[in-house]
Amino acid sequence: MIWLQGQEDRRYDTTFRILDGSARIASAEACIRAIAIQPAVDVLPPSGHFRRLRGKAAFTTAQP
Repeated sequence: MIWLQGQEDRRYDTTFRILDGSARIASAEACIRAIAIQPAVDVLPPSGHFRRLRGKAAFTTAQP
């Protein structure tokens, strides 16, 4: 997690490309599979094991 100080910002650029046709889509999928292992299932169940965030006070919500 990136913590920003007051008045700091971080900017990102994103490019979207439209793939025309099944051959181009299949080629793009092959490139992605070559560099990233895909999980066997779409969504893994939550583990419940999370590292605590450090350096900032925890936020609390007021109960009505």
